[in-house]
Amino acid sequence: MIKENQGLLNKIHVVLDAVVIVTSYVLSWYLRFRSPFIRNRYEILGQNTYIAALFIIVIVMVLCYAAFGLYAKNITRTRTDVANILKANIVGALVIIVLLFVIKIVHFSRVMLFLFFVINVFLELMERMLVRSILRKFWINEKYCKN
Repeated sequence: MIKENQGLLNKIHVVLDAVVIVTSYVLSWYLRFRSPFIRNRYEILGQNTYIAALFIIVIVMVLCYAAFGLYAKNITRTRTDVANILKANIVGALVIIVLLFVIKIVHFSRVMLFLFFVINVFLELMERMLVRSILRKFWINEKYCKN
């Protein structure tokens, strides 16, 4: 059943990744500009700029995940997923920084971007482990139900 529905599972995985990216971004924005933990909370750019950047960041990150094989049809090892998530986030960070430079948004919070990438890597790894454990339970149930 799992192999037959691999295309659907990949689409669900893309949606889950987009949700994790948005969650990471909103959390990092909150930590940077609204939390009591960071002293300098002055926001030069408005919220609309950060919201517009979110759409671009989601697209860039999902494309990076696809480029590094995170939506491949074969099941990879945990170490491979960790390495690919790290590589995709590093490349994604570089692409986003270059895009900000090219479109001349120089006052975009670099602290917020750093927080975003740290939080995003952590949440992506947690999401992948959760999905893997759920799929493993389905696979075991499917395997024993056939016999």
